[in-house]
Formats: sequence, C-alpha cells, structure tokens
Amino acid sequence: DDDDDDDGLEEAPADGPDFGIAKKPASTRRAELFHQGLGDSLVAACSVNAASMLRSNLASDVLFEVAAGGCDDIFYKTVGDKKMTDLFEAISEAVATSMTSEQIDAESGEKLEPLHANFFSTRTLRRMALEVKHAQFIPIFWKSALKANLKTWIDGHGAKVVAAVVRTKTDAKTRKEIHAAVGKLVDGGDAAAWSEGFFRVKDGDKPRNSAGKDEQPTSKKAKKAKTASK
Repeated sequence: DDDDDDDGLEEAPADGPDFGIAKKPASTRRAELFHQGLGDSLVAACSVNAASMLRSNLASDVLFEVAAGGCDDIFYKTVGDKKMTDLFEAISEAVATSMTSEQIDAESGEKLEPLHANFFSTRTLRRMALEVKHAQFIPIFWKSALKANLKTWIDGHGAKVVAAVVRTKTDAKTRKEIHAAVGKLVDGGDAAAWSEGFFRVKDGDKPRNSAGKDEQPTSKKAKKAKTASK
C-alpha cells in the first residue's frame, strides 16, 4: 500500500535548504550584480557601440533597456547619474556624427544610412524619447543630436522622433526652446499640434481630416511641395 510506505516519511523542515530558490528580493540581487561591475560594463559597451546597436533590430532593444534604467530604476541607482549622462551623450553624438559620416558598411560595401533615417534607430530613439525618464536624456539629445539639424529631421523619417521629443515632459527651458524651434518649421507654427498628428487618437485609429481621410502631419517644406504639384 503506497499510503503505508509514506507513513515513515517526514516533510523537509521549513528552514531547510531551498535548492535553486533565491531568498533575496529580485531588486536586491539585481543591484548587487550591477554594483559588482555589470552596470559599468553595460554602459561602456553601449557607449562604444551605440551607432551599430541603434541600427540593429535586437541590439537596439538592449540599448533602450540600458538607457531606460531597467526595472524599477535599479540601474540608474546603482550606476549613477554621471555614467548615465555619459551614455546619453554617447548615443546623441553617435546620431549626430552619422548625419555627415562617410563610413562604409563592411558587409554591403555601401555607405551606412544615417541614424536619423534608419528604421530601427528612429524607432528606438522615438521610444527613448517617450519612455526614458531620466531628467537629462531629452536636454542632451536635443542639444547634441537634434537642434543643429532639426529641419533635416522634420523633413524626413526622423520626424516621428522629433514629435516624440515635443510630446515628452522635460525642464521648462528645454521645452520652451524645443517648441519654439519646431514651431518655426512646421505647418501652423504649433509644435504641440503638429506632434499630435503622429499619435493615434484612439487605439487603432489614425488622425483624420475634416473630409474623413487619413491625415499625416507635414512640415512647411512638404506642404509647399504638395501645393506646387497640384
């Protein structure tokens, strides 16, 4: 009888060895790992390889997670503001440099696409603008990557990144500067209204004009070109 065979067995005491079960909270274990050098290594690797990571479907997600600070901002707290701002500067500098770079892709033999026009990089930069909560990210990205070449961004694929930057909360001085600069380059002169055109009004809905047709936000240059073609 199986029941009889089990009569002599005792349950392991509650304070016995829990093989494979961590007793420390997950946040504590993550903090310890980052303090032991993992955090510094991640920042260093991402800083040096920011350009190539932004162009990669998978690596761009890794770069985003590091820039975003990980779960519960543990990464920010353990690595420190100095290293995070260094990372933001490295990302911004990589983006700015790519706009004038003549670097050739080793695999294709063709000139590398600038990061303000690349699909994976613009998707990741847009996500960073919307989700990276560190107070220094937007000011650094604005000054180092966007400000000097704003018109080029707005007139191309990078417009969605600019729209995200306009939409994101930042310090009052930077926000005022962004809205004023973007307003001079977009139709209607209202940066906030222009940026809203890049976001869904409701889940699954596109912004629509008064005629009921899908409407896309345009820069002043794009609108002039459309008018001239009629």
